[in-house]
Parts: sequence; structure tokens; C-alpha cells
Amino acid sequence: MAPNPDLTSFEALSFDCFGTIIDEDAGMLRTLDLLVAQKEVSEKKDSRALLDRLHALIFEIEHKMPALAYNEVLVGAIMRLAKENDMPITDGLAEPFGNSAGTWLPFPDSIDALSRLKKYYPTFAILSNIDNNSIKATVEQRLAPIKFEGLYTAQDIGSYKPSVRNFEYLAGHMRKEFNLDCDRGQVLHVAHSVVADHVPCKQLGRRSVWISRGEDEKKCVDKVGGKDKVGYEWRFQTLGDFAGEVERQFKQKEISAQRPSS
Repeated sequence: MAPNPDLTSFEALSFDCFGTIIDEDAGMLRTLDLLVAQKEVSEKKDSRALLDRLHALIFEIEHKMPALAYNEVLVGAIMRLAKENDMPITDGLAEPFGNSAGTWLPFPDSIDALSRLKKYYPTFAILSNIDNNSIKATVEQRLAPIKFEGLYTAQDIGSYKPSVRNFEYLAGHMRKEFNLDCDRGQVLHVAHSVVADHVPCKQLGRRSVWISRGEDEKKCVDKVGGKDKVGYEWRFQTLGDFAGEVERQFKQKEISAQRPSS
């Protein structure tokens, strides 16, 4: 993987939202902290120790019941997690957790990075494993004033990433609504999840950038069966780092264009 391949040829960006732009782990941990705090035993589970299991349960439910809305997936996952760990849980905790995704906050770098990226890529789309109410609250309340021209959710598609069906849905709508072709390299996909996003991008030959957010590359790649299973061409720790490299490349391109030919 070259250190800085060309980022200036794309006309639009598609984003995974939760984990890439929105700090979903922080949002989930707020509820896990409440669950742990009310456990009536001397030895309590650690919230962070439960987080990986919660993600696994969410993934399992999504793919067993692809038509189930994400807010209901969250309710099912937190109920199962509580049962597995002999923790008391009520509807007063489970139902609010199911509807909490729209309240989760962006990473500290997200809004500034998106504002900078928007100068170079006028069309933004989100492809997310989320329900419609949560994405509406997210873009209108958490990500304002950034505008996303396309919003494509698992609830509308009827399946969850990493199904290639979701990426084909994205491609169809980008072509129909914006005359942009994902298969011809006009759209760059920006995502955190190696499993949900970069594996299907590889399968479809789509170009992508990994926002790793502190993840260990070897562990992530080994989890999906090796580097030949993923196809991201760029890796940045944060969305802000990605925006910085985009700015650098576009400015360098502008300087080069202004130089007189010899």
C-alpha cells in the first residue's frame, strides 16, 4: 500500500457513520455502565469487557433477522447480554438503549473534518446499519451543519452490511440520483469497520479508505482471514488525519497546475 495514493480523482464520498463519524462505543458504554452499576453481586462485570460481546450479539441478530430495525436489534442485544451475565434489566433501560443511537455524539474531529472534506467532494452519502429515525436525528442534530445528499439505511435496504446487497444499493442510488459511478472509481468509501465495509468493498472492487480509530491492523485483518480479504488503499487514524491529507494533495495539485510548463 503506497503511503499516499492519489485522493484527488474522486467526485464524492460515501461514509459509514457509526464508528467512523459517530462514537458509537462511547454511546453504548453509557448504557453498559448503568447495567453494571445495578448488578446486585459483589463482583461486577467491567463495562468495557462487555462491549465486545455486545457488538458480537448485535452482529448475530442483524444477520439472523436482516429485516429487523436497528433500534430493535439493540434492544434484543442488550437483553441477551444481561441474561448471559445474570444482570437484572428492565424495559426502562432496554427500550431507551434501543432508541439511543440518535443521541450518540460525533468523535471530536468529525465535524471539522467533514467541513474540510466538503470543499473538495460536494456529494456526501451515508451507508449505515441503522434505522431511519436514528439516522434522521444524527444528521439533523449531531452532524449539523454538514449536509449529506444521500442517506441509505439498513432499514430501507432490508439487510445489514457486510452484505454486498447494501453496497449495490448504494451504487444504484449514487448512479440514479447523482450520476456517479461507484464501479468506475468516482466514489470513495470511508469507513472504520473492516468486517462490515472493507471486506465487501474488496469483493466488489470498490475503492475505500480505512479510518482505524486506534484499531490494531493485524488483529483486524487476521479476523477477516488476511489482507487479501480487504482492499482499502489508504489508512488514517482519524477522519481529521484523512481530511488533512486530502487538503495537502489538492493544494499540491493546484500548485503544480499553476507552474509554467517547460
